[in-house]
Amino acid sequence: AEVAEKHIDKLEQEGFDIEEFFGDGLFDKNSLFDICDFYLIKPIIKIRENAVHDDEGSWKRNIELKKISEMGI
Repeated sequence: AEVAEKHIDKLEQEGFDIEEFFGDGLFDKNSLFDICDFYLIKPIIKIRENAVHDDEGSWKRNIELKKISEMGI
């Protein structure tokens, strides 16, 4: 996830417009959700099954977690 964050940051600074980021459960990190939020990138990241709401974590990840919880996934 840390390498993906660096790549996203570099590409955005070079002028690329990234609309979505896809990732499996290994990319389920608060910092990656935060950088996607910062650059207005839609995170399509599989959230781990044992994920819990974290008030001190990424608000964007918490929103996505709530969405999948409401869908019963």
